[in-house]
Amino acid sequence: MTLFSRRGIVILSDCAAILLAYVAAFMLRFDLRLDAASLDLIGRTWGYVLIIYLTTAYLRGLYRGIYYFSSFPDLIRIAESVGLAGIASAATIMVVRQGIFPRSVLILHPILALLAIGGIRFGIRLIKTRLRLRGFTEGGKNVILVGAGELGESLLRQ
Repeated sequence: MTLFSRRGIVILSDCAAILLAYVAAFMLRFDLRLDAASLDLIGRTWGYVLIIYLTTAYLRGLYRGIYYFSSFPDLIRIAESVGLAGIASAATIMVVRQGIFPRSVLILHPILALLAIGGIRFGIRLIKTRLRLRGFTEGGKNVILVGAGELGESLLRQ
């Protein structure tokens, strides 16, 4: 697997989403301002968070499928992965930082990460679907199917 394969790009986008959600959680906690202490805290803990989230995503099978065919079961797997990673990263950070950490960040980050990771995958699917549908309508003819039922609808979609 190369870094610029489809799977590699999905992993890189997940890394960006996880880290941006982490910084956004800190910014929401501290009223959109990051002081030197917050930046130092982010700098000391982002590695733990990233490794835990990517490991749980890999173990839950988020990188096995094709990202532009995301479906509801994929959303369930994303939610499970982010939930497990949120619990594991909270436990790890609380042990490593020995309680010196804003607990609201530990709650906000999984929520933002779920929105970001799920948003990326379903945004790609939405774009792919829109482009595919547009390709069929540009050079085609209008057709009316009367009395065809589900089979006719299926044939039209194919």
